Amino acid sequence: MPDNIQGAKLDVSGESIKFGITVDGQHHFCLISRAVLNDLSRSHAAGDQKENSEAELMSEFGAFRHVIARKAEEAIRMGMVGDPLLLPGELFFPRGRPLDRLYQED
Repeated sequence: MPDNIQGAKLDVSGESIKFGITVDGQHHFCLISRAVLNDLSRSHAAGDQKENSEAELMSEFGAFRHVIARKAEEAIRMGMVGDPLLLPGELFFPRGRPLDRLYQED
């Protein structure tokens, strides 16, 4: 299923990916941070992740593109705002980030 992400590129800071997305006929700009992308990778792969180069960061974005598009749409429809809208880790990990769960006591 195709998504509605347009023009994904590395942000000027090099610490996030900026992309456009059309939701309900309106265009929005969003950011997803390197940290959130790294957490997405960790949640799907075993072992430690090294710091990503720009090319690896874009590759990770591509690997999770459909999840990112779906979560961005949800955030926009829930009323989150920003120009660009920063997609927080809590949107992807509502019970805490993968490494946070390792250190929680039950």
